Formats: sequence, structure tokens, C-alpha cells
Amino acid sequence: MAAALAALSFSSCQKLDPWNGGDPSQDHVYFIGFNWGETTAVFNKNGVKYDVAQGKVVDIDYIFESGFVRDYDVETYFYVDGTLVEGTDYQIVDASGARIAPGADGAYKVTWPQAKKGNQPIHFKALNGEKGSVKVTTIDAGHVKPDANDLTTLIQHEEANYTVRIFSNNHFVTVTVK
Repeated sequence: MAAALAALSFSSCQKLDPWNGGDPSQDHVYFIGFNWGETTAVFNKNGVKYDVAQGKVVDIDYIFESGFVRDYDVETYFYVDGTLVEGTDYQIVDASGARIAPGADGAYKVTWPQAKKGNQPIHFKALNGEKGSVKVTTIDAGHVKPDANDLTTLIQHEEANYTVRIFSNNHFVTVTVK
């Protein structure tokens, strides 16, 4: 009897995996962040740093975590925060080099077809304006400070059928234009 109780108490402490039959309330929750394993970046405690020369492009790994393929697309966003001016000092461009404009709120939209896990690089192009650094973030840094102990601060946005959360430890990278 004691062995059965011990086995029951052990199994009740098991950590749930939301994408493998764990907590169904997490089935439509996705995560967005930056890849810290990129070999071209220099690791530090507060994020990843990229250096880019004026006139050049650096690719930033933007990753989407999902355990499912859905019949809908998921939209995520990223922001560029700092003193450099978009259109004068830098641009976000597509793979062919065409400028991608931010929305009115300053957010750049990235769509993940069928909510499939993946990586879409952010192409950051340094122009021949000012030199300096910016943060590329997964959340509007002017409105929310992410706190791993408060899940409400980790919600990037919500739609009727899904929620996108940011990673608390890799929610920004620093890009320095040299």
C-alpha cells in the first residue's frame, strides 16, 4: 500500500508538457523569441549582440515555437527601439532587399503559416546615417517590461483563437551599426 501511495504521489508531481497531451488550455499558445545559439552573435547575459557595418545587412534569427500545424496562420510582431532613425540610419528589408515598413504602432509583422514551428530571419540593413545601437525586441519595450514571474507581461498579443507569448530570457537582441 505504501509503495502504491508513493508511486501515486510521484506521478502527480509530473511536469506537464503542453504540446504532448499535457494541459489542453495551452494548445493554442505559441512562443516567439530570438535564437541564442547563432554562431555569428556574441553572447552576453542580457541578449545577443550583432554588429553590422553601414551599407550591410545582418540576419537576426527570429524563432516561433509551436507543437502543432493548424488551419490558421499566426501573426507575431517585433519592434526596433533606440535612437537610430528608421529610413535614415537603418531599414528592415525582405530577402530581396526591399524595405519593409513598420505599422503605425512601430511594429513589424511576421506571419507563421499554419502556425508551424520555424525560423524567419529579420534582415536588418544599416544605412549610411548615424552609427549607434538599437534593440530589436519581441515586445513594445515602451509599454511593458517582461517579468518571468508575471505571465501577463509575457503576452505579445492575443487573438480569438490563439495567444502569442514572448520568451522572458531572449526577448531582445542588440544591433550596433558601426
